[in-house]
Amino acid sequence: MPAQGGAVSQGLNGGCATCNTGGGSTEATPTPGRTGLVSAAPIAGPPKTWSTGLKKILAIRLDFPDLIDIRTSDAGQKMMDGVLRQKYHDSSYGKTDLQSTVTPVVYRLPHDAGYYATSNSIWTLIQNDATPLAAANYDLAAYDRIAFSFPSLKDVPGSTVRAMSHAQYGGKYMWLNGGGFGFYTVAHELGHTYGLRHANRWKVPDGNPVNSKGRSEEYADNFDIMGDTGDPTLRDFNPWFKSLLGWMDGHVQTVTVNGTYRVNRFDNTPAATGILALKIRKNNALDYWISYRLQLRGKSCYKGRSLYRLGTRRHHGNQ
Repeated sequence: MPAQGGAVSQGLNGGCATCNTGGGSTEATPTPGRTGLVSAAPIAGPPKTWSTGLKKILAIRLDFPDLIDIRTSDAGQKMMDGVLRQKYHDSSYGKTDLQSTVTPVVYRLPHDAGYYATSNSIWTLIQNDATPLAAANYDLAAYDRIAFSFPSLKDVPGSTVRAMSHAQYGGKYMWLNGGGFGFYTVAHELGHTYGLRHANRWKVPDGNPVNSKGRSEEYADNFDIMGDTGDPTLRDFNPWFKSLLGWMDGHVQTVTVNGTYRVNRFDNTPAATGILALKIRKNNALDYWISYRLQLRGKSCYKGRSLYRLGTRRHHGNQ
């Protein structure tokens, strides 16, 4: 199935993928679930110690002398202890967990908002000024991830800020520009710190998901937390990403010969069961990943033929 594709069908509780390395069409029936085909560069993931186990998160709330945040920490703490923790625990099949602290105190940065917003080093400036303020009350070295949350600088006159939020790819820090703790924003930026880039969509002109004339649309994987649309609480990380993070060890089967293979739903339960994805080498640069997931409801989750066809996707980015 590498370069030309193979027929894929699916059942109620799992999918049977018939892989034909000699060619054929690639289609998927949209009900009752969805089978996905991902084209992915075979790269290495972060060290397993970085993406598995308990991660302690400190969210430092900040504001500016001329841009004050009057919100409380209650909503942010509730979201991080609730839906965010549950999503990461379930998506990783229990391989990672979160313990979050949202500072009840809002630390005031020493400069007006414009000082930071008009700088090309905004993220570094905020980190450098916020760190000693929070260090007076917290041992920052004891936390695996640190988030800086502050009122939006996007509309400050002369602002250089183009992204609502930002994170270090495979690093410790993330910046929540806007001061809120929306699930999608925090889950997405946290994914970057785990070592994930953006989930893209391979858009093709003719419905053939392996057409080499397609193009990569950044953020456009509507079914992934590292994408940008749809209901974020229903989305999951795709199996390739989960494999990179060490969350699917023992549940990915590499296909090298023709045959029929059973693939279980990868978003069905917090406990991984059986084979959750098939990996097929296309060439030295790309692999195909085949997976099966619960069908999402709501038209906003689907675009064009992506509901009915197996789409190839490539991934990069860090905002």
